[in-house]
Amino acid sequence: MSTVVGPQFFWEVALALFLGWILMLWPRPVPAQGAAWSNEGLTMVLAQMLVFSLFGILEGNTGSHGRWFLVALGTWALGWWAAYFSLRWARCRGDRLLLPLACLLSGLGWVMQLRLEVALAVNQACWVLVGLASLILLTAYLKSLHQLQRWRWPLLVLCLALQSGLFLFGKERNGAALWYTFGPVSFQPVEIVKVLVVCLLAILLAPASQDPSRLTRPVLAMLGTAWLLLETLLVLQKDLGPALLFFGLFLVMLYLVSGRLRWVLGLLCLSLLLSAAAYNRFSHVRVRVEAWLDPLGNYQDSGYQISEALFSLAWGGWLGTGLGLGEPSRIPEAPTDFIYVAWCEEMGALGGCLLWAALTLFLLRCFRAAQVSQDPFERLLAVGLACLMSWQSCVVLYGILKLMPMTGITLPFISYGGSSLLSNFVILALLLRMTRREL
Repeated sequence: MSTVVGPQFFWEVALALFLGWILMLWPRPVPAQGAAWSNEGLTMVLAQMLVFSLFGILEGNTGSHGRWFLVALGTWALGWWAAYFSLRWARCRGDRLLLPLACLLSGLGWVMQLRLEVALAVNQACWVLVGLASLILLTAYLKSLHQLQRWRWPLLVLCLALQSGLFLFGKERNGAALWYTFGPVSFQPVEIVKVLVVCLLAILLAPASQDPSRLTRPVLAMLGTAWLLLETLLVLQKDLGPALLFFGLFLVMLYLVSGRLRWVLGLLCLSLLLSAAAYNRFSHVRVRVEAWLDPLGNYQDSGYQISEALFSLAWGGWLGTGLGLGEPSRIPEAPTDFIYVAWCEEMGALGGCLLWAALTLFLLRCFRAAQVSQDPFERLLAVGLACLMSWQSCVVLYGILKLMPMTGITLPFISYGGSSLLSNFVILALLLRMTRREL
């Protein structure tokens, strides 16, 4: 399959210039509130122009969608502007670059969903609007993130109830009951649970971040018991991707508070033992590991998905086949697990690097929120949320590049998945509520 210098190449140049504009704004102090909002508004305009132009390239190459999807894209744009103006009205002076970068990522993900499967793109557009509504409500209600500290025990009970309820009411797909189903709507509770877990860890560990002596044995016992219970639930439900995610989160946040490397090394040794036990105990774990180690040897069975993904990356080359002109639909679960591969096949390695650069800038702004915060609870919460999204992104990339087995985790704001998208907007709302002018 040949690659071409088509319209997507000039679009990628425009995306590179946009990222350069982001970097120009990066180190600037915010001189005045009006100027900050002006910069953010202009960046939003540029981000949406990139999304509309990418939709135009897709239409030019395929001509298969029509005016109604242009109306849907316009509704998507208006939803983001509603969020922008609601933040101004609520005087939410959060990071002025987070909102435009999230807007860009969600728009590129939606156009790619439209290219892969129209029905999923319609669902994704609805979930984006639901996510934006959640962002508006959360930023309006949470005047201070310290309000979360009053809800520590209800949050813990909610986490355990959402996960344990799957044993009774979970809808089974692909051999695992991980969804609640309400009519035509399916909801994966672990996507919200992971945000609640970060909030709980920040609430419980924040006092010890100022005084490590407050990290007493009873506190550690309570944390360890809750973590073990949640991990056990996830393992029994055969949801090992989030189990790995939660383990990494617990490890990072515990180290940041305690500074004790031996604890981290001890937990890492424990994780190796548990991984070996999971490999011997669960057949689906062995299948994934074998597909990872030798995808071509298992091409007709478990290795088909990763083999086709690697072929797609090779066929895309540096410049890609052109948006809408490749064949990414032959990859099973392309809209969820392998949307980045589908992007790289049609937009090329150059487009893949630029998309990853945009996601990296978003993640770095998340970490910057923690860097400039003076409040121990907010700082720990921001670090946890940033690590959550970064770990998710790295696990997806490492799985695609065959550096580790695939886990089924989604790429923030880009992959298809209503529950995942909703949790991303909740994270965005919490980060934007960290009102720091230094950003």
